[in-house]
Amino acid sequence: MNEGDANRALDRERVVGVALELLDELGLDAVTMRRLADRLGVTAASLYWHVRDKEELLGLLSDAIAAEIPDPDAARPWREALATLARDCRRAVARHRDGARVMIESPPFGPNRRRSIAALREVFAGAGMDPEQAREAGQVLNVFLTGLLVDETMSPGAATAGEGGEPLIGPRREATAGQLHIHGSRAMTIHADPRLEELYRVDYDGRAPRVEAGEGTVSIHQRQGRRMSCRVGLNTALPWTVSLEHGAWQTTAELGRLALTSFAAEGGVNRLTLILGEPSGVVPVRFAGGVNELLIQRPAGTAVGIHLRRGSSDVSLDGTRLDSVGAGTRWQSAGYESAEDRYEVEVGSGARRITVRAGAAEPEAGDEPPPEAPRPPDSDRVFEVALEVLLDGLERRLERGSAAPPAVPPSVA
Repeated sequence: MNEGDANRALDRERVVGVALELLDELGLDAVTMRRLADRLGVTAASLYWHVRDKEELLGLLSDAIAAEIPDPDAARPWREALATLARDCRRAVARHRDGARVMIESPPFGPNRRRSIAALREVFAGAGMDPEQAREAGQVLNVFLTGLLVDETMSPGAATAGEGGEPLIGPRREATAGQLHIHGSRAMTIHADPRLEELYRVDYDGRAPRVEAGEGTVSIHQRQGRRMSCRVGLNTALPWTVSLEHGAWQTTAELGRLALTSFAAEGGVNRLTLILGEPSGVVPVRFAGGVNELLIQRPAGTAVGIHLRRGSSDVSLDGTRLDSVGAGTRWQSAGYESAEDRYEVEVGSGARRITVRAGAAEPEAGDEPPPEAPRPPDSDRVFEVALEVLLDGLERRLERGSAAPPAVPPSVA
């Protein structure tokens, strides 16, 4: 078939079908618009008539996977319906390589995902939840499922294998402030290095990342592939803004010795440990996407406030453990209102587990490691136990009554 024939035969259904083939064969990082056009036998310009960009393609892929998930039966008891939905979702996502990543990194705008959301809300309504509770419960269930499935489909041990090359080092020149942009953070450690005279240093295992730098701005693009890791050192003589542009997967940011002006994660967060130092002024910390597991640690006595726009199923705030919190929850540490130097944390989407605690600015010898436990030997058992815990939490909330908010300490509004 020549290109003219290919263009005439091209439609969205075929584009999505071939993109799914690429996903299953090579993984999400390898599904690029150029590679997809080559596989379809057309030019990239022809492909853009059908799919606007990679973000839209990601949404189409997630909707295609959602089409494989049967809608929950609102006529059945709500616990039974949700348990069946969770198992069906797990099977459908597991059929596709990086399927959980596709679901957590894409917006739910497709018709199949919207249909599933509407059916899910019918189940919650049948259980006695009002519309706001149903929306929050749906977000918690979505984050729970995608986060747990990401854990199952990623191998923590494999990320550090491979051979490292020469470190990538950038001169400081005349820079007076630094900006770090990470495009796809997986098996990465970002740390403040007081011995570093250069602007940055990148050590890695596996394929070398692509680094672009100039005028104090550093952009790091991790290469595709699972057998890789990356360690990024930053010069502590400069103030820095740090941005994770496309999510964080098994990432640690040890920034206790860094003059941090802001921190942002624009995509979904699977496992992120964020260690902060003493703030100077008001330092925003933003998470735009869904959160599976997040640990934020700052020095004892440092003021911090947190705003959970969409709620969370498991929150620990300076030692106070909450099974679930609703959308719009705010919490402030002691002295927050009067503190000129403080952190303002905002989580914009649903969350599965968030821990905020005070401690040493940097991890000391003997401290507990970041929350990166190895994959359990029996993933089926872990899934069923976690699902039971989630359903128990929803049932307890229903028993409290639709007007009763989740139990929170007095400092939470």
